[in-house]
Amino acid sequence: MSIAQPITQKMAGKKPDTRRAWRKLKWPLLRARGSIDNSNRHSRSIRSRLIQIVFILVAPAVVGLAALVFGFYQNEREQISQGVFSTASTLASALDRDLAGTMMAAQVLAESPFLAANDLAAFHREAEKVLPC
Repeated sequence: MSIAQPITQKMAGKKPDTRRAWRKLKWPLLRARGSIDNSNRHSRSIRSRLIQIVFILVAPAVVGLAALVFGFYQNEREQISQGVFSTASTLASALDRDLAGTMMAAQVLAESPFLAANDLAAFHREAEKVLPC
């Protein structure tokens, strides 16, 4: 004979017409099956319940804050990366222009008639005109 059998026999002739009557029938059955443990039910202190409530409320905020920080980090990282590529591109363009000007000046000086005539003083004057530095 199970524990639930005497309770169901007590209620056999009656129909549970309210929720309270149903709970009276249901709670002993659940306790007998081990679904409800009343020994721990009232042992929690207010402090532990408050800590639990605070954790439940703070945990989503911490997760949201972490998501925001990660988003800002990714955004800043992307902006820094774009800035570095932009600076590198600008420097490369400036270097290309400078090298192109230097190569043009070297070609002009290489075709100088003063260099072919071995007139180094005149070549020097021409080089100073072509190269301003």
